[in-house]
Amino acid sequence: MKNSFGVPVKKTAILAIISAITLFIIFKVSVNAGTFLSVLSDIEMKFFWLAFATIPPTLILNGVRWHWVLRSAGFSTSLQKIIFIVNSGISLSILPGRLGDFARSYPLRGEISPAKAIGTIILEKIVDISVLLCYSGIGFFILGKPVPGVLIMALSVLIIPLLYPLHRLGKRFGSGNIILAKINEAFEIIILIKQRKRKFAIAYVSSFANWSLSLLQIYFLYQAVHSPISGAYILTFLPLSIFIGLIPVTLAGVGTRDAALIYFFSSLVQPSRSLAVGILYGVQSYWLPALLGIPFLRYFFKDR
Repeated sequence: MKNSFGVPVKKTAILAIISAITLFIIFKVSVNAGTFLSVLSDIEMKFFWLAFATIPPTLILNGVRWHWVLRSAGFSTSLQKIIFIVNSGISLSILPGRLGDFARSYPLRGEISPAKAIGTIILEKIVDISVLLCYSGIGFFILGKPVPGVLIMALSVLIIPLLYPLHRLGKRFGSGNIILAKINEAFEIIILIKQRKRKFAIAYVSSFANWSLSLLQIYFLYQAVHSPISGAYILTFLPLSIFIGLIPVTLAGVGTRDAALIYFFSSLVQPSRSLAVGILYGVQSYWLPALLGIPFLRYFFKDR
């Protein structure tokens, strides 16, 4: 079932229920509700606001990153327009399939074919995953665990080059199938970026800056709940937690990201404090920007 805007209401409700069930299991198995409420009531606000201060620049960097992916693919849409599109679609990005991310192609439909616009969005997400893996690999090296560090860094470095043979296979077997043809059109983007590697490198720099701020945000949030963690552990395990939260089985990673934080930092921090950090991170990075983005949703649906 969808409403008149095409929002998947049924899937959204299902993921909301899964999120609630996941949180219920966390409270049942790992976290005492009373202790959790006590942690929230004792937050050190100085660090909470320092964490919150990282949000405005990350919202700008989200647009800058996609802008340079578009530029590397040969499209010259203005940076101001891209930043507005990205941030006005945040309200949709918490929905199933991260609808807001792919809805970005809609305001650009007069300039870029939807398939190619979606191709740049997919490539942007792959850049993000690559950067997250790179940070985690560096963290493992700092912690003196070179084997997982090498494996994760290798995956980070190879993830983009592996797209080229996949693209060739898609072109070989995709003829005659409309869906595969559209997918192949989207992945034509990876051929275009080979001609503008410097611009694509700026997209990577933007992603590194963006995730550096997110790592700093989590560092401050752990300080806010009186559980300081070394930067090396944040660098190693937070990217993995965020990556797990990106798996589209709950709304905006609610429950899955929190469970990952509890698991990875269980030897260092009480589960109730990691859960508080996960929820505060979700509120600051997803739910509040999504709420502020609601008035701009008409930008995506005004012609529908």
